[in-house]
Amino acid sequence: METIPDLRRGPFRDSLRRHAICQWNEINPSGLYVPMVVGVADRMLTASDIQYEPPQKKIRALSKTAVVMIAGNAAVHSRVATAVWPQLGVTTSNTPTILDAAEAYAQGLSEYRKREAEQLILKPLGLTFDDFNAHQNDLAPQTVDQINGALRRFRIEAEAIVAGVDGLGPHIYVIRDTGTVDCHDFVGFAAIGIGASHAASQFMSAKYSRDWDFPRTLFLAFSAKKRAEVAPGVGADTDMFHADKDEHRIISSEIPQSLELLKKLAASYTEAVDKTRVATKAAESEVVKYVKELVEKAKQQGTIPTHSPPGVSARTESIRGSTS
Repeated sequence: METIPDLRRGPFRDSLRRHAICQWNEINPSGLYVPMVVGVADRMLTASDIQYEPPQKKIRALSKTAVVMIAGNAAVHSRVATAVWPQLGVTTSNTPTILDAAEAYAQGLSEYRKREAEQLILKPLGLTFDDFNAHQNDLAPQTVDQINGALRRFRIEAEAIVAGVDGLGPHIYVIRDTGTVDCHDFVGFAAIGIGASHAASQFMSAKYSRDWDFPRTLFLAFSAKKRAEVAPGVGADTDMFHADKDEHRIISSEIPQSLELLKKLAASYTEAVDKTRVATKAAESEVVKYVKELVEKAKQQGTIPTHSPPGVSARTESIRGSTS
């Protein structure tokens, strides 16, 4: 019996080493609610075993108002995005909904994964999906289980966020490489890639909600991306976008009008981090001083010995002294 390759290891595995953040909000500049979406991404790219940060954005338009941000294998996304765009049939008179764009991209990832799985798992055994489905009863049960297990485990290590605003409002969809589409409209933000947990924690710590105004949301999204840079493989370069029901706009260092904005966001973020660091050190010093005073007071009152036996904490000695 031929062994099924474990595609979780070796050159077929490409870990998600990127992150992208997207969240939506409503602003109220003139007493009117204007649904908007804000997104941010780095530029680090992975293709097979190559990783580098070119002057190339990982934010791509699927329509006037729908934007996709990618994480994972860039070669996969290149194939999928190229195939999906014509399918959406974007014209001046036809703009697909954000859900249509998300489902089209999800279908593209799903079909790509199926083709790769067939090529790498079934073809070496002389099978196609049609062959395998039609002749499972002719194969040994152990072989069928092994093949099914390999197919379930197979991943193309690529995911995406499709976000934008349509006639139904602002939307955020997270697309996994299995072809599933998760809606994050109610939560109001989403993150993907290796920096996702760092970015998401920034939103949660800030107690972000969808009714934040645009400037505050923009700075939070930028800060979340900068926080995520502690993760290996998250690049230092930053691109952003914001979209409403009419169009999307890119915020990038190559665009003179937005370069100053990025510089201001970076300066404000650095200032906030420095102030937090100073405040944290001051708080630590206060706590250290307070604890030392408590210990000294306890020693003077005889409730804690000057020296504790090895392996016995001062707190344990204090409890024993107070209860004896």
